[in-house]
Amino acid sequence: MINASSTYRVLIVDDNEGIHDDFRTLLQPRRSTDELDALAAEVFGEVEAAPEPAPELPTYRCDSVFQGAAALENVKDAVANGESYALAFVDIRMPPGWDGVETILRMWAVDPNIQMVLCSAYSDYSWEEIVQKLGPSDKLLMLRKPFDANSVKQMTLAITSRWNRERATRRRLQELEQKLERCMKELGELRAQLLAKGAR
Repeated sequence: MINASSTYRVLIVDDNEGIHDDFRTLLQPRRSTDELDALAAEVFGEVEAAPEPAPELPTYRCDSVFQGAAALENVKDAVANGESYALAFVDIRMPPGWDGVETILRMWAVDPNIQMVLCSAYSDYSWEEIVQKLGPSDKLLMLRKPFDANSVKQMTLAITSRWNRERATRRRLQELEQKLERCMKELGELRAQLLAKGAR
């Protein structure tokens, strides 16, 4: 189930400024101006049938960096502030710094829960080499440039939804572990009291 009220942080890591613009255009679409439509209807007397309501979708807060080292700093800051990224789109080629594979490896060392999309128009690495370097992971997808707009939108929707479910599961597990710890402590105290009574 998609949580439409959610806002997810997305990191775009690419040395090409145009790619950042493309992702922003896709992930932060301009909303229709209902007020202008209503004003036009009032002024011109046009009465149109109400359009079908658009589905409510999550929103994305996109941050842009142009090199892997900057991406790592953003991830460190996000984790420190308790505002982790749900998803990062990472270009495979970003000279003169780290390539995309190295960048992902370093970001995962700081936050292993970020969902990653490795973007490439080139065959710098084979799939086997990428898996060898990053390990087999269900948190990594690959996207070929030039990319299809609807594929990027659907990929982002699915990935951030999965990230949110995993985060909720981790929180619930942490709550259960804390509850178990409290119960064990109370049980230990009760046992100590019973032993003390039995020794009298």
